Amino acid sequence: MKKKLALLVAPVVMLAASAATAETQWGVTPYVGADAEWRHIGLQRGAGKNLFSHDYPQGNIYAGVKFNEYVGVEVGYEATERKTRTVTLGPGELTNAVNGIVVPEGYTVSYNSTGQYKGPHADLMGFYPICDSYRLSLIGLVGIANLKANFTRVLFNASGISTNVISTYMKKKAILRLGAGIQHMISEQWGVRAMVKWENTDKLTNIGSQIGANTSTVVGNNNSFIYSIGAFVKF
Repeated sequence: MKKKLALLVAPVVMLAASAATAETQWGVTPYVGADAEWRHIGLQRGAGKNLFSHDYPQGNIYAGVKFNEYVGVEVGYEATERKTRTVTLGPGELTNAVNGIVVPEGYTVSYNSTGQYKGPHADLMGFYPICDSYRLSLIGLVGIANLKANFTRVLFNASGISTNVISTYMKKKAILRLGAGIQHMISEQWGVRAMVKWENTDKLTNIGSQIGANTSTVVGNNNSFIYSIGAFVKF
């Protein structure tokens, strides 16, 4: 899927860049907007896959500048909701300690696991008109997100005995992001857009600190896909 998205993004950006080099009117057109998004992120087996949520509602606010009809830059901030998942693991199932610890026969363990992703981003934007009568354009973006992953895992019950072992995880890193989609101008100022984005969140795999035990634990992120729809206004 990453390769397919990259193959879609590259032509849009290249077409926009080549069109921008032709005779066209250069200028500065600022705009602001907001997207409602849904992030899907897999986690690695034995490193949080069966504990933390894989899907997060997310918001994205942004401001951009178009230098002409084809090229622009955009900066923004994205943040997911904090989502908590409660699970009870039985014999033979993996917890997420280092390489994954198997729950032994006769035991159960219960966890509350909370995750969130947030951070700013900056993108090079490409726009390529495809239908003037409906004011439609393809969009491509290549950018960087300075994303922070925050996780908390609470072991609150082990084989019927209440406990309170808290593990916290945090990692912040600049990661690659790609995106492609389509936009429609409702009027000269107002527009809507829909996009699919990919972020290199496997760089956010992190070791956590655990309160109440000496075992190091890890959350192993895979890469993210973000599905978004939103609106913007030009000035």
